[in-house]
Amino acid sequence: MSDPLNVIAVVVTHNKLDVLARAVQALRQQTCPPARVIVVDNASTDGTADWLCSQPDLSPLRLPTNTGGAGGFHFGVKEAYAQGTDWIWLLDDDCIARPTALEELLKVARACPEAAFLNSLALWRDGTPCRMNVPPAAWSWTDFVQESEPKFPIASCSFVSCLVNAAYVRGCGFPIKQFFIWCDDFEYTRRLASAGPGYLVPRSVVVHETKENIAVDWTTVNDANVWKFSYGIRNELSIIAHRGRLGLPRAAIRLLEIFAVLHRAHVAKRLQLKLLMDALRGLTWDYRRCIEAPGREGAKTRQAMRHQGEPAWQRDSNEQLTRVGVSAIARQEETRQLRR
Repeated sequence: MSDPLNVIAVVVTHNKLDVLARAVQALRQQTCPPARVIVVDNASTDGTADWLCSQPDLSPLRLPTNTGGAGGFHFGVKEAYAQGTDWIWLLDDDCIARPTALEELLKVARACPEAAFLNSLALWRDGTPCRMNVPPAAWSWTDFVQESEPKFPIASCSFVSCLVNAAYVRGCGFPIKQFFIWCDDFEYTRRLASAGPGYLVPRSVVVHETKENIAVDWTTVNDANVWKFSYGIRNELSIIAHRGRLGLPRAAIRLLEIFAVLHRAHVAKRLQLKLLMDALRGLTWDYRRCIEAPGREGAKTRQAMRHQGEPAWQRDSNEQLTRVGVSAIARQEETRQLRR
């Protein structure tokens, strides 16, 4: 199935050749395939580089060092934008897209060209929702639920099948590579949402083949995984602390919440101390200084983010949303009357 919208897919990988091959095959089997697939290889050592060279339909981008998922998506989005495209489809290497995943995203993209990003419904291996990829709602979306509704407003999402409108990249910039892992997707889509609406498209389905179906769990911190949580606490607290005038108090509250969980879970004191040092680094590190953009608008974006309030697109659409909400309530009342 052909589509006038040009889409470049960006897949970031590191030492996951087996699942990467299946993820790429799923992209090839799309009913509406992307025009190009860029695979960002984060210095893999498992034969990924040789395999990519043997796949003529792929566009490999090999990085000399492992820059983490954040770095991979930073360079991948930058490359896709430089090549010229309408939309950039971001996927993890363990994200298996069902055949109509992109087709369903593009249906909404055509109907809502003002959308900044679109997110697929991520399921786990057993068909239940993947807990680490549940996007937060932008509003009380239950007021707008209809069986025929193809999309729902969300505030942010993960990079497990996120279709980014390239028109917003010039002003909003690229993902922040300095995050390395964790929170890079949340921050980037929140940044996009400050310029245009984001939507979950439940008819677009992908399967996220993680080992376990769990969200971030601070009770599981141990010697083997503490490095991930170190990035996580630094990045999360930096984002909170530097968002609005009440950012620092909110970050302090979040820090107390995390350490209350660590204490109750009896996480080793030395690991708690390490996480505390990383948290303090997050409170003092202004991540916004790391935002890169293809044009001068990047500097304007950083300045604007210091005073972020309600997105302009949301203010302009409030009246329309209110009318939709009233209509939904009216329909619910009619239903109740009929049942009586």
